[in-house]
Amino acid sequence: MGFNYRMSNVLAAIGRAQLQRLDSMIARRRELRERYATICETVSGVRVFQRDGDGTDNCWLTALLIDPQEAGFQPGMLAKALSASEIETRPLWKPMHAQPLFAGQRSFLTGAADHLFQIGLALPSGSALTSREIARVEGTITAFLSDRG
Repeated sequence: MGFNYRMSNVLAAIGRAQLQRLDSMIARRRELRERYATICETVSGVRVFQRDGDGTDNCWLTALLIDPQEAGFQPGMLAKALSASEIETRPLWKPMHAQPLFAGQRSFLTGAADHLFQIGLALPSGSALTSREIARVEGTITAFLSDRG
């Protein structure tokens, strides 16, 4: 039913050492989130997920929410354009009730999780992305959006 996610001593030591870099890693991820937001700010129906009031967010993941009717395209279309440039994306979190392990289990649904899964697209957002990699992602997104505007 589940997995053992306990850390080994070696992984704990690596994690502890990375704490010294944590502030710079979060700052880099925040910078990347803001760069994506700048690209999308004039595009109707496209916004960065969880950006409002995210001052204490660690920005571990940056995703776009795309309203297909307002934006004029589906999240999968942007994902396909990015994939053609060998840029990996993924849908935003598949809801637990849609996971095979939990199919048929009691759940309390509001539709919010399904909605986010349908309109969300997680973008590359790691702090180790190089300037060249970021420029390639930004260029691909910009080209895709300009083809629609």
